[in-house]
Amino acid sequence: VTDWAGSETDIAGIAIRLGAPAYPYDTLTFTGEVGAVEDGVATIAVTGAVSLGNHVTGTVKVRVGE
Repeated sequence: VTDWAGSETDIAGIAIRLGAPAYPYDTLTFTGEVGAVEDGVATIAVTGAVSLGNHVTGTVKVRVGE
């Protein structure tokens, strides 16, 4: 998320859930989508997928710059 939003981004919260196992040399691909922005905090839904399915799913909350 900080690679996309910038290194100065203030992370307000992270909630994740693990799923399929990830093994060495398997490609881990992350995707994300900005959802709601409330009171200056954006909620981003993220997914990290491997060949067996979703390895991690969750949300990251970041404070939106002024």
